Amino acid sequence: VITRMWTEDAATWDGTYYHIKEAYCNPKPVQKPRPPILIGGSGEQLTLKMVARYADTWNAFGTPDVFKHKIDVLRRHCEAIGRDLNAIEKSVSLPPVLTRDQSKLDAMLADMASRRAMSLDEAKANMLWGSPEQAIKKIEAYRDIGVTHIILSLRAPYDASQLELFAREVIPAVRQQVPAAR
Repeated sequence: VITRMWTEDAATWDGTYYHIKEAYCNPKPVQKPRPPILIGGSGEQLTLKMVARYADTWNAFGTPDVFKHKIDVLRRHCEAIGRDLNAIEKSVSLPPVLTRDQSKLDAMLADMASRRAMSLDEAKANMLWGSPEQAIKKIEAYRDIGVTHIILSLRAPYDASQLELFAREVIPAVRQQVPAAR
């Protein structure tokens, strides 16, 4: 429905759940033919099938191994409808737990795990944690399996020092490795 309203002068749709007749949406979006559609999630039977059909960008979370498996599932869904998997940008959502002070790391991880209702092992598997060098290695692992974007998943209370460390040391190193990231 929304894609039609963004791209047609007077959109009509008669679907199972929504019905519109000569509906207008003005002003139209600046992006052509429409704003990009980002779908988040990793359910293999429904969500990834929807990603294959509709998404310009897909966002999920998980370890590089889990993410690689989900990309393989997405590839099969794309093949089933004749879509090129590479037409879909792939992003991973990672909460940052970054510090140069390794003596604080365990407490920081435990705090973040608690706030996200995760075990410490789950937190370590699903977060961008440790020193900037460790974060860069994890980003490389995602890049190597086809992830094109990293989304830092932040929740209050925000720790500005982690973001500053990420901006000062991780971003420049990743940009230096991947010219397209500039």
